[in-house]
Amino acid sequence: MILGVGIDIENHSRFLKYISPNCNPEFLLSVFTKDELDNYRKFKNHLCYAVSFSCKESFLKAFGVGWNNSKIQWTNIELLFNEPPENKNTNIRISGIAQKLLGEYNTNTSFLYNYSIDNSVVVFESILTCKKK
Repeated sequence: MILGVGIDIENHSRFLKYISPNCNPEFLLSVFTKDELDNYRKFKNHLCYAVSFSCKESFLKAFGVGWNNSKIQWTNIELLFNEPPENKNTNIRISGIAQKLLGEYNTNTSFLYNYSIDNSVVVFESILTCKKK
């Protein structure tokens, strides 16, 4: 059964500043976990940040809540790359309030997700599902 669907589109050029040595580390840590930042620095690719940001927005929409009306934090949703982002080999970790919210739905809850990258945008789609009892 589908519980929620989320989609987010981001212009990825705006994330170029995230790979700059002058980028504000406090801001980065408010959106991305230390594990995410360590992972993205390995690839030295702004697409890591763009895809991850779009992932977080998309998952929040699938939950049916917004950043302002929930206690979910940006860092409760982590996207880690095993290869460069263009290869789509990723792992997602859900923690904190987001994990608790998943548990309230059903213990058989899972996410399906996919993303695409073109010359100017990242599109991230997520579907929150659960098995019927």
